[in-house]
Amino acid sequence: MARDDLNLSSSQFQNINLSGVTFSNCRLSGATLGGVPLEIVAAYRKSQIA
Repeated sequence: MARDDLNLSSSQFQNINLSGVTFSNCRLSGATLGGVPLEIVAAYRKSQIA
């Protein structure tokens, strides 16, 4: 299932299954997963590719 151009700002999700989910071309400012800012995860990923 693909979704495009969604605005989920200020949303909260609980007890969801994100197995195999891919995010691309997303605004991550302020987003966290388990308390970890996704900007940090994105920066780490970018450093591994470079």
